[in-house]
Amino acid sequence: MSKTVVMAVVNQKGGTGKTTTCENLGIGLANEGKRVLLIDSDPQGSLTISLGYPRPDELQVTLTDIFTKIIKEEEIAPGEGIIKHEEGVDLMPANIELSGLEVSLVNVINREKILKQYVDSVKDKYDFILIDCGPSLGMLTINALAAADRLIIPVQAQYLPAKGLELLLQTVNKVRKHINPGLKIEGILLTMVDSRTNYAKDISNLIRNECANIGQIPNLEKLVATIRSREISACLILQAKSQLKAIYKDNADTIVGNMDSQLFLGGTEPSTLKDLNQMLGKETIDMYNTGESRGNNPSYSMNYQKTGHELLSVDELAVMDGEKCILQLRGVRPFLSDKYDLTKHPNYRETADYDKRNFFDVEKYVNRKLRLKPDDEYDVIDMG
Repeated sequence: MSKTVVMAVVNQKGGTGKTTTCENLGIGLANEGKRVLLIDSDPQGSLTISLGYPRPDELQVTLTDIFTKIIKEEEIAPGEGIIKHEEGVDLMPANIELSGLEVSLVNVINREKILKQYVDSVKDKYDFILIDCGPSLGMLTINALAAADRLIIPVQAQYLPAKGLELLLQTVNKVRKHINPGLKIEGILLTMVDSRTNYAKDISNLIRNECANIGQIPNLEKLVATIRSREISACLILQAKSQLKAIYKDNADTIVGNMDSQLFLGGTEPSTLKDLNQMLGKETIDMYNTGESRGNNPSYSMNYQKTGHELLSVDELAVMDGEKCILQLRGVRPFLSDKYDLTKHPNYRETADYDKRNFFDVEKYVNRKLRLKPDDEYDVIDMG
């Protein structure tokens, strides 16, 4: 039996489309024959209302009752509180009582994993469990992050929702570090995008550029090794090496080791500076020490020794001139160089930065269909 996927739809900003995403994704999966449980962990009961229960306060059993039983270590009956929906999904509803329970979680032992205990008890009955989170980063959202395997982050193409991503990603990293190391971000979902406006286009591009590297590429350490052995070029762009270590952990050094070149453009992230300092190494310095004594019997001495001196210390790297960069090629000593202004290149007009019509669509090129003309010559090879 395949492993159950537990996915949380989360963003502390309200109105980004979390409930709509959770509802439609769940029903879509159910239409594909998957067994789906939707969990409403929002005290406002938005998911519950959206699925046709306009008075969630009148429901006999909700997520609040399930939480209470887990806290009191009472037995939960099979299927208790779960509503069978006509669209083929199961629903664990919520109402405003959940807000009061969230406050009481402060004094509960292992309070971050109450929802996980429930999810673990029912996950063998489902292929997908989707958790709709409320617009906050409180204890209920932390519970959802602790219970989930993956995250979907709906974001509007507007300034404030995009700005709030930074705080959310910091919270996700803390949960990864202290509670749920296996938590992965499935993706950032742009919602309510009006592509007719330049504003929406700019915000969408900003989110893509800043957040495109938060996901994990499967088997990247094997991929870069294969690429190198086939003499194919690949470029890995990072804001900081700490990102690589956070996502790929023990494989981070393997990935970096398979890169034929490293280019440092500047920055102050500590682990990146430390690694670069060690990579640069030391230069040998000849030291001559002389001594002279004066008196009735004057004497003179000279001592010669070799010592190592760091090419650039961590402090020096942190304040490196913004117009400089450091490049290291495999088998060659690293060197300091000026950054090149791409706009001054004679062929700059041929790049996608100058004109988007110059963009080379690799996926379209790879998936293109071969069309033969009547007068084309070709060889037929029997592979049988």
